[in-house]
Amino acid sequence: MTLYKQLFGAVKGSGIWPDELTAEIPKAVLLSTRKDLKKGMIREEDLTPILYFYCLLNEITGEEKFDHIVIDEAQDFSPFQVALLDRFVRGHSFTILGDLSQGIHAYRGVHAWEEMSSLFEEENRAYFALTRSYRSTMEIIEFANGILEKGVGSDLLAVPVFRSGDAVRLIPYEVPAKRERDLRRALRHLQSNGNYRTLSILTRTLREAAELHASLSAEWPDLHLIDGSKQTYQGGLSILPVYLSKGLEFDAVIVADADRNHYAEKNWDAKLMYVGCTRALHELWLLYDGALPSYAVTYQQEVAVQGWPEGANQ
Repeated sequence: MTLYKQLFGAVKGSGIWPDELTAEIPKAVLLSTRKDLKKGMIREEDLTPILYFYCLLNEITGEEKFDHIVIDEAQDFSPFQVALLDRFVRGHSFTILGDLSQGIHAYRGVHAWEEMSSLFEEENRAYFALTRSYRSTMEIIEFANGILEKGVGSDLLAVPVFRSGDAVRLIPYEVPAKRERDLRRALRHLQSNGNYRTLSILTRTLREAAELHASLSAEWPDLHLIDGSKQTYQGGLSILPVYLSKGLEFDAVIVADADRNHYAEKNWDAKLMYVGCTRALHELWLLYDGALPSYAVTYQQEVAVQGWPEGANQ
């Protein structure tokens, strides 16, 4: 730990590191990390280099090594993290699973699987594209594929099993001031289905989720706010920001504020939209103000339809 602090000039003795090495650290990273270390604060991104220093200074015994390591959500891992884990596994034995289309954190992770595969000798690695999707209906998957094609530029698309359902609903707010009323209307209608055990409203930010949760809790006292502080998912009715929905699934999903004011015409915003839409198992509604981003627009009536369904009473 002392060596790491010295590298960033957080303690005396930084002269042991050559200037050309510290010069390679971006100035903003150098200054912010130095400030944190002086306060005794260690961030998540510090853990990998600190452990790497430990490995250089200490022998890793056989008892500390695994026979095989499985990494899920690998698109959020850095090659450095995987290279470090390789020191703790016998025979470079890994199963690395991920979806680049769900790489929603621009500041971390990989942009191409070659960044991972290059860590291993060619004769010791294999790549498999698993495209079959069993989660959502064909309509939801086809709608999400459109987001990938137009918003992300991906040609690796999900292939749905033959399970058809309702078309995706694209519903503009009557007026912005009626946003909460329309979200209540949508939630009531989906809840009236009776067959859905899990429903969620996905917002763009945690602040919006918390505000909407406070407004809706009087009518739905069992509405759970998922804010990242809980270790378990309680099911039922939930409201959460879209970036915390990765890894979860719901019978029905309402994507609130699915408009250009909240989802820009950018790769990362399209990925967020894709993640939100693919959380839905059976039914997906997008409510929005003004206009949808271009990657969420479709003219295939069998995939998505505009407006409220019959029986969605106000």
